[in-house]
Amino acid sequence: MTESSQTSGLPVELAGADPNQLAGMVGQLSDAELREVLADGALRDQVLDEIFRRMGDHFRADKAKGQTVAVHFVITGGPDGAKNTYQASIKDGVCTTSKELTEHPRATITADGVPFLRLVTGGAGGVELFLKGKLKVGGDMMFAASVAGWFAIPGGK
Repeated sequence: MTESSQTSGLPVELAGADPNQLAGMVGQLSDAELREVLADGALRDQVLDEIFRRMGDHFRADKAKGQTVAVHFVITGGPDGAKNTYQASIKDGVCTTSKELTEHPRATITADGVPFLRLVTGGAGGVELFLKGKLKVGGDMMFAASVAGWFAIPGGK
């Protein structure tokens, strides 16, 4: 059983939390409540680090056959304008992630923390966020549009 933060409703211990449970919790929070969570630098880092740590677990190698590529993610809107950066590397049917941007990306996906959380928990689609200007893509846009299909997005149900 995980403890909950009194202000956010998110588990303090994220590492053992079920992805669908977390997606459901995020889905129940308003944008203002999510912004409050993400305004806490330590909690923001914990939430984002856990999302990227789990990315390999949700990777669907059958959807990315033959790909050897890097994708960079820039999550904006941190305390004092801070950004969190991550790299997802796909090679030999495996997705690994890092905070170190060591490879040249085929695409860079940039979003504020709240839309990013909505995206990775199934609460919003990438095309919808892109059309609303809440998600930006640098590099190969057609490629970036296919990346979401490489991952099983938790349903929050």
